[in-house]
Amino acid sequence: MISYPDSDVVFAALGDKVVDAFAAAVARTREDLAAYRAGNPLWVAEASERGLAGWIHDRLWAALVELLHDNPDVYLLESGPTRDVIVSSRFRIRMKRHDISGNVASYPTQGAMEFFAQPSIPTLEGMDQVHLIAGYCWTKDLRDIGAAVLSMRDGKNNVIWLVDLDARAGALAGTTTGAPTPIVPEIDTPVAPVIELAADRDAGVEETS
Repeated sequence: MISYPDSDVVFAALGDKVVDAFAAAVARTREDLAAYRAGNPLWVAEASERGLAGWIHDRLWAALVELLHDNPDVYLLESGPTRDVIVSSRFRIRMKRHDISGNVASYPTQGAMEFFAQPSIPTLEGMDQVHLIAGYCWTKDLRDIGAAVLSMRDGKNNVIWLVDLDARAGALAGTTTGAPTPIVPEIDTPVAPVIELAADRDAGVEETS
């Protein structure tokens, strides 16, 4: 049976500066979206889901670059539509929106499927890297950014754990009661099919949401 590192072990290895930067980047992006909506409500209303997701991802990445560019333990890698945050060579992290079950959307390219799977048995000692996904929960009905989250999975929709970073920060600061606990993903939740347009695939935008 595979034994995965729990969230506390991963958070300790990442360090507070990196984890706090993920939460802060989502908070800044949430503010950017609110400003965009206030200034150009029609543009936001008319934007496609993919177009809005791309805009949000660009703002999120810009915030992360500003927050992490001078951290000696962090390497920010941008290659075409793929953007990776590499921490101490032990973690490779991508930013994506999550649904209420912790699932993420991505066109199933070979590279994406390899990232969603853990490279080997994901114990922190004696392995090359652990793959994680940071980002935010997407409130689909309101088209708005919810909580900042960090998740670990082994397979695209095989969520091992998902932690609400905003709740964790509040608990550590003493502004909420009780210890932060991972969000338990819903099991066997029906997922609506995602229609991929040929133009989207050709443009290589599947890694930007």
